[in-house]
Amino acid sequence: MKFCGGYLGGALATVAQCGLATAESGGAAALERSAHHGVDGGYLVQLVAGLGLVLISIVVLAWALKRLQRLPSKMRGALRIVGALSVGPRERLLLVQVGETQLLMGVAPGRISRLLTLSTPVEL
Repeated sequence: MKFCGGYLGGALATVAQCGLATAESGGAAALERSAHHGVDGGYLVQLVAGLGLVLISIVVLAWALKRLQRLPSKMRGALRIVGALSVGPRERLLLVQVGETQLLMGVAPGRISRLLTLSTPVEL
């Protein structure tokens, strides 16, 4: 029984000495142990910077694609949407002008139908 108590007391003294040595050395021993068992601070900074660079690249590319789709082309001058009306959750009516002709189109998922060709263009 005394041996167990002596062993336990010796272990507690060793733990106390290790804690005191760590506190006296400014935590250098703890940092050395965490470097062997944990993640290095430089690696973590590099990881976060890389992730930030990827996210910024995605945002810039999305913005550039959005801007490029707005550039005028030769076909856009001849074809334009004059008006649109939503008639359901995924159905729309579009008034499209092609040159001097206006068409009333029905648009649904998987289907586009010409409903009417207007003889006199609608002025908006």
